[in-house]
Amino acid sequence: MKPILLIFLPSAGVLAGWFLRPALQPAAVLSPGAAEAGLPGGGIIQPAPAANNMGAAATPALVKPEILPLINAGDPKAAIKSLLSFSRSGKNPLRTQARLLAFADQLSPADLKALALEASNQPSNYWGGDSKVKDILLGTWAEVSPKEALAFVMGPSSPATREALPAVFSQLAITDLKGAEAALGALGEGRKNAALRAMAVRVAQDRPEMAIALLDRQKARLGDFSYYSVFSIWSRQDPSGAAAYAGSLPDGQKRSQALGNIAEGMAQDDPVAALAWAKSLPRASESLNLVRTVISSLAERDPETALSLAQQQPLREQRALLVGIASKWMWSDSVGAVAWIKTMEDNPTRQECLSNMALNADYCGVGENLETLMSLLPKGKMRNDALRNVSRSLGWTDAEGTLAWARTLPQEDQDLVIGQLSAGIAAADPEKAAELAAALPPSAASVQAAVRVASQWAEKNPQEAIAWAATLDSEKARQDATAAALAQWADRDPEKAAGATGQIADENARRTAREKIAATWAEKSPAEAEKWAASLPEADRYSALASVWNATATDDPGKAAASLAAALPGAEGIESATSGLAASASTIATAWVSQNPNAAADWATRLPEGKAREAAMGAVADQWAGTDTMAASTWINQLPQGRSRDEAAAKLIEKITPTDPAAAFTWAANIQDPDRQLQSLKSTINAWKVYNPSAVRDTLANSSLDEATVAKLNAELK
Repeated sequence: MKPILLIFLPSAGVLAGWFLRPALQPAAVLSPGAAEAGLPGGGIIQPAPAANNMGAAATPALVKPEILPLINAGDPKAAIKSLLSFSRSGKNPLRTQARLLAFADQLSPADLKALALEASNQPSNYWGGDSKVKDILLGTWAEVSPKEALAFVMGPSSPATREALPAVFSQLAITDLKGAEAALGALGEGRKNAALRAMAVRVAQDRPEMAIALLDRQKARLGDFSYYSVFSIWSRQDPSGAAAYAGSLPDGQKRSQALGNIAEGMAQDDPVAALAWAKSLPRASESLNLVRTVISSLAERDPETALSLAQQQPLREQRALLVGIASKWMWSDSVGAVAWIKTMEDNPTRQECLSNMALNADYCGVGENLETLMSLLPKGKMRNDALRNVSRSLGWTDAEGTLAWARTLPQEDQDLVIGQLSAGIAAADPEKAAELAAALPPSAASVQAAVRVASQWAEKNPQEAIAWAATLDSEKARQDATAAALAQWADRDPEKAAGATGQIADENARRTAREKIAATWAEKSPAEAEKWAASLPEADRYSALASVWNATATDDPGKAAASLAAALPGAEGIESATSGLAASASTIATAWVSQNPNAAADWATRLPEGKAREAAMGAVADQWAGTDTMAASTWINQLPQGRSRDEAAAKLIEKITPTDPAAAFTWAANIQDPDRQLQSLKSTINAWKVYNPSAVRDTLANSSLDEATVAKLNAELK
């Protein structure tokens, strides 16, 4: 009987535990009805402390688990908010996640579904980088109700289904890999890639080789981040296995990617071993690339060790490695980087390292470290790069401190720094920034400074910014600063900004400002923007209208084209309108051809002769020939002779010369305008003669071109 007793005693214990379970483990979530009745609930009810056999003197628990707030699953929106607050307030993220998992496990299927759906309905930025609540709810739902969760994410694409898809497929990769993989085929390309990536990363945690096989079966792109993630996981968990797998692959992109990803992953844990492995590879080119990968990866977190390893490499390799280390060292430890560069001998390698460090000089901050670096930089591009980057970066965080530092620099350096600082200073004190910018000597830098000040000032008070811009001495500065202020204003209130343009006395500044406002306004309300532009005086009307059409051409090229065609008769003879309308005709034609080339071509041919027609015809030919050369050629061949046909033919010639120079020559020979004809013929034969000069000579000898033209072309062959 003894064996029987051994069997039945545990069973009795299990049965006793089962019957006692309701009393020892109260329900996790009370129903909404219970909450309304005033009972404590809507969340996890904490069990009473376990009996302590050690008596009153027992040592208390060292860590108390975080207590979930009262959470009512009947109000999913409020529940999600409470869960997220709990997740963010936890002192130990792992313990917090465990409590969240316990909470999800105790929900009823209906409540779990409600919370999971609510989590998926929140946009990505709602979580602020903390999506554990969402992932736990969705993953648990996919575990408890896999068919229901899968049906949801397989439904029509929406923000909610896209948000839920990775978590659901990640869970299904564990519980039903075969079913999840079968479902991938019904997803569109973008959603399929996201689901496949989530599955591969999850499978790789346990079976990286199986994850690679999954990606291969689904024909994932080799450059896709999925492969990188799997190889990285594998190289950290089992570096020798990962290395052996990569080494067994045949030549090709997959082998190169695997080797590179694995080298990077191995370098995270044991750079010396990673370097030894890289050097052991039989192929010199692979070995060299992987040595670079290992040292570069190491330089991001341990530049001194990376430097030591780099100095052990052949001299021919050291320069490139040291230059790469220099920039990464500045990111992680600018003090150490500057101290190191001081010890280097003055040679080309040192100069190149300094150049890279100058690009990251803002990591030094304002102080002794920056001054030391600046003292090592000679006058010229390196020094100017450093000054710009420091000013641009620190101007937003410590404008006053950076300005005080700038005052200690030579005058030419001061001007450069103050010009860059102006935007940062203007955000807090636009009047002071304006005073600094106005004091700069006339130059491209002073114009840029004025633009920055006007743009920042206009965020607070556009009228004051415009009034200040009008006082600037430089015409260029006045125009650009005024336009910048108005563009900033137009982004918030285009109608008021448009009304203010009448106060601008300078004609060029006013026209530029109106063009920018028209384009900005058209993004929000094309009809209102066009109506305003059409009401402007003749001098500014057509350039503003062109800005509206350019802004709307991609969305509705037919409407923009019709508006431009209707405006052309009124613009005839107005010199200031010609170039703007021609440029707009080209923009509209280019946008329209990508949607309906025949409609665009028909519109262009119906325009009256002139610059706009020529520009439109050229744009149609250029865009169309890039996608359907035969159709474009047929269209151009049917056009009547004239400047527009010549323009279209010239664009076609540019497209076909690299692949069919003989046909390009024939097209060029048929251009009517002598100057345009000679220009096209020269470009064609100069490209053709590189690989078949005898064919060019034969073609010239048998052409019907006049003797003078043939002589000029023969001269190109010498």
